[in-house]
Amino acid sequence: MKAKLKFDEYELRARVFPAVIVTLPAIAGVYTFFSGARSVLGMAAGTVIESAFLFLLARIARDRGKRIQERLYTKWGGKTTTAMLRHRDTRIDPFTKERYKHTLCSLFGLSFPTQEEELADPAHADQVYESAVKALIEKRRGKTYKLVFSENCNFGFVRNLLGLKPIGLFVSAAAGLSTGAVLWHQWRNVPALWWVPAILSIATILLLLLVTEAAARRTAEAYAEALLRTCEPSQRAPKVRS
Repeated sequence: MKAKLKFDEYELRARVFPAVIVTLPAIAGVYTFFSGARSVLGMAAGTVIESAFLFLLARIARDRGKRIQERLYTKWGGKTTTAMLRHRDTRIDPFTKERYKHTLCSLFGLSFPTQEEELADPAHADQVYESAVKALIEKRRGKTYKLVFSENCNFGFVRNLLGLKPIGLFVSAAAGLSTGAVLWHQWRNVPALWWVPAILSIATILLLLLVTEAAARRTAEAYAEALLRTCEPSQRAPKVRS
């Protein structure tokens, strides 16, 4: 029997792709500077080793991403979707927010706190909002609501890449310095292919520097808005073709 590593679309986009990005400079360096890695046997062994690393890094990305997510929620004053349902949050206008809450009440039989009740007991109000959001997430799970699914993948990708950022910067810097040393010693006779690891190292470092808490917050808000937008009374789940 052949064992297969099988990932669904969310795992690929949110967990495997960040792992690929942080390992790409090192992989490029190995295949560029070690001719044995380009042989049939070397590529077969490399594929197995690379798959194992990706599987491990995907799990690390998930765990580190979850820890970072909890820290970010604390820093932001709560989960993004929960916060957007608060009366005092202004990212959604009050009239639209009331339509969303009316739909949530109809779907899940919840009674939302008034503005005065929320001010008097914000912790209890957040529990109500969080309960509604959890139920909504379960009801919108899957690809029926494509925008919600896509934004969820985007948030997972940025969050998990932020979790792998220290590892990625270290790997890219090490690969870049190693490649730079090789290029320095062979400066007058450098094959064009040898520049690939150096370019990938620089590109990966620049990409990782763009992955910040602010970027994670933007993608979290985009996901929250897409999820809550499904509460518009006129919106219906699109039919999925079999």
